[in-house]
Order: sequence, then structure tokens, then C-alpha cells
Amino acid sequence: MPGLFSWIASWFTKREPFDLYQPRERRIYSFWNGKDIIHADPMVLYKRLAEKGPEMSVDYSVAMSVSKDADKCHGLFLNKIRAVFDISPPENPLDCSCTLSEVELENLLAHFVNYTEELKKNSKRSPTVATAASPPCVSSSNANPATSNTLPSGSAANEYSSAAPAPSLTAPASPLVP
Repeated sequence: MPGLFSWIASWFTKREPFDLYQPRERRIYSFWNGKDIIHADPMVLYKRLAEKGPEMSVDYSVAMSVSKDADKCHGLFLNKIRAVFDISPPENPLDCSCTLSEVELENLLAHFVNYTEELKKNSKRSPTVATAASPPCVSSSNANPATSNTLPSGSAANEYSSAAPAPSLTAPASPLVP
């Protein structure tokens, strides 16, 4: 009888071909640009943000200050957000019907930063990340003899060190991987 239920269930389940790569969860960032829903690669957005980040930080700091240039820097800050997400500015500053308002732009940036932080927390390490090299094996023909050598300091030490080698340097980690 259990075979009958599994046979009936097989009619309603979708089977994926074994050789077809289909990730269960695509990590594509979706946002509204004022006209359409945009599905963007978060790495591309993150790289754009990293490129403009230092300038945005300065603009934001001045915009939040009581400086006479606060309004100008706030506009520069918003323009950089628009450049990161490829959102067109409004033709009329009072009409944001086909784009995002200032508050929506700031909320979009905050949401994207929170999204990337959550992605970092919840993603597993990539299987291609290099690990530290294991210590080299010493063959029996090169093994250290039972006697020890005397060093100029007068101490006796083995010719070969048993300490593990220093880990090799690897490429910098992805910003989306913790």
C-alpha cells in the first residue's frame, strides 16, 4: 500500500533533471525603481556601493551637520544612491511619479544594506575557499637521525621543525560571505 501512495505522489511532484543547475534560492535583490520591479545581482550593486561608499559617507556626514553646504551634500548623497541603483532623477522635483522620492531612496539604501548583512549572516562558506596548507610529509629516507645536532648557541635541536607552516595567504573574502 505505501508503494501506491508514492506512485500517486510522483504524479504531482516535479522532478528536476540531474544535470541541470537550479539553485533552490536565487539570491537576486529586487526593488522598485518608481516604474518597474528591478531584479539585480546584489554583487554588482555591492561593488557600486563600495566604489561610491567613501564619497557617500562624507556627503552624508556634511548633510547631517549644520553646515551651510548641508543641502548641497544631501543632494550629492541622493545622486550617488541613484547611481548605485541606476534610478533616474525626477524631471520635476515635486513630481516623483516615475522615480523614487528622497525618502524612498534613503529607505532603499537602508534596505539593501540590511539585506547584504542578512545575506552575510545566513550564507555558508563557499566550497572553493582555500584552506591553510597541511604540514609537508617527511619521507623515511630523509628522516632525522636519532642523534641531534649541536647549534652554535650550545643547544641541541632537531634539524627539522615539527611546527606547522604558516597558513598561505588567500584571496580576500567575498563581501557576501561572513
